[in-house]
Amino acid sequence: MKTTIKLPVPTGARILVNCGDKISDKTVLIESFLEQEEKIIPLAEILQIPPGNIPKFLKKAIGAQVKKGDLLAEKKNFLVSFRLESPDDGKIKEIDLKNGTMILLTGNTSVSRKKITSPLGGKITAVGKNYLDLEIEGQSYPGLKGGGNEAVGELYFEKDLKFHDIDCQIEDKIIFCQSMSEEMMVKLEVLEAAGCIIQKANVNFTLPWIQVDENVTEKLSREKGKTVWLRPEEKEIIILE
Repeated sequence: MKTTIKLPVPTGARILVNCGDKISDKTVLIESFLEQEEKIIPLAEILQIPPGNIPKFLKKAIGAQVKKGDLLAEKKNFLVSFRLESPDDGKIKEIDLKNGTMILLTGNTSVSRKKITSPLGGKITAVGKNYLDLEIEGQSYPGLKGGGNEAVGELYFEKDLKFHDIDCQIEDKIIFCQSMSEEMMVKLEVLEAAGCIIQKANVNFTLPWIQVDENVTEKLSREKGKTVWLRPEEKEIIILE
C-alpha cells in the first residue's frame, strides 16, 4: 500500500529535492542551520536514586564534552546495572540536585548547517514552503498523543507486557503494549529499546512514544515483527512494507 507522509521543513532551511524525485535513505532532502538546544535528562529517575545522590554515580563532570553513546552515569548492584549513555554529542551544562536532572547542551556552533534525510526511500510528490510530501510503501496509523524524537525499529508486541518479560531481545525495537509501569520504562531505557507504543499513557516517558486508541491497538497487533517508523511529533505510526 502506498502512503503519503508529510515531512516538516524547518524555518529558513533549504530544500534540496524536487517534486517527482525518487529518493533513498541516503538522499539529503533538506539542509538546515544547526542550532544548539538543551536536553533535560532525568538522571535520578533513570538510575532510581534520590536526586542528592547523583554525584556518586556520575562518570562525566559538568562542562565535559561528550559523544553520543558516552557513559554519563552508572549504578551497579547485585541484580542489575543501570547505565545512562549520552543520547547526542554535546556538553554537560548543568546538574540539578533538587530535580535530579542533567542538562545536555547539544549541537555544535562551529558547524553552520545540518543535513536532513528520511529513514527510508520513496518518491517526492509535493514540495511546499514548510513541508515535503513523501510517498512510501507502507500503512499509516494515527496516534492520540506522543513525545520524543522519531525512531525506527522492529515492532515487538506483547499486550500484557510484564517487567520480567523485558530482556535484551528488545534492544533497538519499538515496544507495543497495553500499559507500562515506571519501572518497566526505566528497564526499556537501560536495555536500549528504540521507542514504545502504548494504549494507556500513565507514566513519564523517557523514550520516543505514541499513545493509540483501542481500534488502532487491534490493527497494530497484527503487524508485529514488521518495521515501524514512529513519528511522535506528528502523532503518526508508519508500518513499512
